[in-house]
Amino acid sequence: MTKECEKEITDYVDSKGFKLNIICPTRRFPLFENGKINRGYYMDSDGGVKNKLEKRYGHHSPSYDGWETLDKWFLEFIDHILIKHKINNIKFSSNNNYTSTTWEFNDIKKLI
Repeated sequence: MTKECEKEITDYVDSKGFKLNIICPTRRFPLFENGKINRGYYMDSDGGVKNKLEKRYGHHSPSYDGWETLDKWFLEFIDHILIKHKINNIKFSSNNNYTSTTWEFNDIKKLI
């Protein structure tokens, strides 16, 4: 993924209210690091807190599935940018990797 694509995604995420909210100085995540997405960036954002992403999808949630649902939700959220830049594979800092051509929730496949 190019730096241009990473910047476009970051700008879009920020514009939708998911810009990192510095709750704790030790938790400062860029959205992209070494070409991988840091989900902490949007989970700790105002939008992430408001939408209770940690509570709904985190380790202590009854529906916890290794972050797969939250990752797919995020990828569908940025799908138009991924399609525009012809991205077919994406990695998260947690080592969850996904592939898709449409980036629609049910079409996103986790790579093992």
